[in-house]
Amino acid sequence: MTAKEKLRQLVDELSEAEAATELKLWSARRSGLVALMDSAPIDDEPFTEQDEAALAEGYDELAAGGQTVSVDEFRRQA
Repeated sequence: MTAKEKLRQLVDELSEAEAATELKLWSARRSGLVALMDSAPIDDEPFTEQDEAALAEGYDELAAGGQTVSVDEFRRQA
């Protein structure tokens, strides 16, 4: 069972009141993350070997079928 299937199953088990509470929490969490991203300072630190390794790992994950969401799409969903 995929993570999304498990999540759907859990959501289906919630009462309407529980679902409303969880929806408020998720919305607040996403909005907070967007605000945090908007207020983050520009990264002006030098690019390190660890940065290079992390970037390579991310590209490898994408090549293996990892999913991405653009910042604009993330903001629309928040």
